[in-house]
Amino acid sequence: MEFENPVNSDSYPDASHEVLRKENDFILNYLRIVAFNGSVYDISTSRVYFTFEESIFKTAVHGSLVIFDTIDYPTLLPIVGEERLQGSFTRQSDSAAAGTQGDVLPPIVFDARIYKISPREQQGEGSEKTQVYTLYFCSDEILKNAQTKVFKTFKAKPFSDMVTTIFNESMTIKKKIVVQGTKYDQDYIVSNQSPAVAIRKIAKRAIPSSVNDGRYFAFFEDRDQFNFVNLGTLFTKAPTKTISYRIQNFLQDKGVGGDIDYQNQDIKSNIDAVQHYNHSSSFDILDHLQKGKASSKAITVDTIRQKIDQITFDLNGQFDEFNHLGTAKTFTDKSSLLNCPDAAFNVVTTNKEQDTLSWITERDPTIKPKHIEEYVLHRDSNAQQLARHITSIQMSGDPRTKVGDIIKFVLPELLGKVSVQNPQELDKYLQGSYLVAGICHIIDTTGYYMNMELIKESFFSDIKHRNPIKEYQNIF
Repeated sequence: MEFENPVNSDSYPDASHEVLRKENDFILNYLRIVAFNGSVYDISTSRVYFTFEESIFKTAVHGSLVIFDTIDYPTLLPIVGEERLQGSFTRQSDSAAAGTQGDVLPPIVFDARIYKISPREQQGEGSEKTQVYTLYFCSDEILKNAQTKVFKTFKAKPFSDMVTTIFNESMTIKKKIVVQGTKYDQDYIVSNQSPAVAIRKIAKRAIPSSVNDGRYFAFFEDRDQFNFVNLGTLFTKAPTKTISYRIQNFLQDKGVGGDIDYQNQDIKSNIDAVQHYNHSSSFDILDHLQKGKASSKAITVDTIRQKIDQITFDLNGQFDEFNHLGTAKTFTDKSSLLNCPDAAFNVVTTNKEQDTLSWITERDPTIKPKHIEEYVLHRDSNAQQLARHITSIQMSGDPRTKVGDIIKFVLPELLGKVSVQNPQELDKYLQGSYLVAGICHIIDTTGYYMNMELIKESFFSDIKHRNPIKEYQNIF
């Protein structure tokens, strides 16, 4: 996620307050840079804005800090790529009323390596000593990952144990990793790969212990730890937060016989309100057909036994076998995606049942089946389902929200029903639970915000046709 903010030479107001005044207030505990020799400097007054980002599709936590510099830190410290950026920020609890002192939420705390500086631009009229630039930071582990190559052979180990070993021996510095258990012992060789690349390749082959979890493992870092987890497992988590989008001119009845008034707005409802959203991805039937979202086929070739077999995948028939965020499919029985496995055709090698044949086990007693039949088509389908519906939202910041959370989105339909006789209704398909796939915490001169990418791979309710003429006949 990248954002553009205007920069000028005016003085910058500060929205950091210990008393909650509005939904975007925040508390900046500290923001400092540590020079290569260990000297520490407070740079909170020089910030224009900074971001702190997490994503299930990126290995490491990272972020950026835009500095309005009148001191020339790059020369004095100097800034040469050996510095650290340390920060801590939070806000008051949403239980506090506006203008009151409430509980302070647990802060986001980071101590990261600065790995890049942007071109430095002079700012201000008549002054050549003022400059603006961006510092980019990441976790220590991602730098160690770039420095390291793994050469290792595993025999009769589950993939989850391999991930733990690779991370602990070749990548960890400060953070630990939480690894979800995988099924089957495997033989596997890692040759001249960075730890993150090796783990991501293992993720494509891993099969969860629970049969309902799907086949999509992800390897990512959040603020607390690294994670190797199946996304189907995350789908079963309870929502940590409920957010809503309110149409600003939405009229609401105060009660039976009451007057119609604009929806009451308080600071808690504003904190949980989505300020803007857009559906950044939806269906692409041609793409889904070619990539095997709902129907696919693979020819398995056993070169030792000289045997060819065929496997197929049918999402329509297997939908209820896996965990989902919603209860309904994103297609009907008439969909062009169904019953056409040849549209997504693949050829893979297999060693299925070779461990049961004496003439093979006599030569290789430790041979382990790869079980490719159990994941190769399922994972392709899972990847396409995850991309089915991605919603990008902007709202007030909350340090408790992190990548991998499940949140409930109260999303209204975009119909013109705004009267008591025709009250606003929730979206029949897109309301409900979403996975936080990416989050960018932003603090600028006006306040604390979050940009999130939310994933929903299934619908809230079954697809049903509604006649637009009948829907609007009592409105206009």
